[in-house]
Amino acid sequence: MEIIKLSSVSHTYGKINENEMVLKSINLSYEQGKIYAIMGTSGSGKTTLLNIIGGLLKPSSGQVIINNEDITKYSARRRGKFRLNNIGYIFQNFNLIPFLNVEENILLPVRILKKDIKKCKEKCELLLSQLDITSKKNSYISELSGGQQQRVAIARALLNSPSVSFLL
Repeated sequence: MEIIKLSSVSHTYGKINENEMVLKSINLSYEQGKIYAIMGTSGSGKTTLLNIIGGLLKPSSGQVIINNEDITKYSARRRGKFRLNNIGYIFQNFNLIPFLNVEENILLPVRILKKDIKKCKEKCELLLSQLDITSKKNSYISELSGGQQQRVAIARALLNSPSVSFLL
């Protein structure tokens, strides 16, 4: 089953008369339950493409359809809400909040979405256990190794059971 479809997606960066086209008429689709890798040289548009698919960036033209919803028609705010509910992001630098502890970092999307925190805390405990970081639940990010920080980012990305996950 197709979960993501891009139709004629293009994106340009830059100022007027100094534009740099990074993506040009990209057409692709991804099926649910499969793992894909996007590969290319530095500066070829891999991150731009993932940011467009994930709704962090709106394409200059074209359509991005995820779960049968055209997210290119959404406002930035609505794309953000869609992303929180449907997409798990694990960033290369993890994007963890240093003044929050591990549990608070993992539960942050739940608090933003105003979901039932008690139910989500149970899933958080399960993820902490599965990722072998239960003992770090109350630790701050600066007290963790790089690998432990990565596992916190993974737990945060998986907490809402996203239909799509991106590892940048």
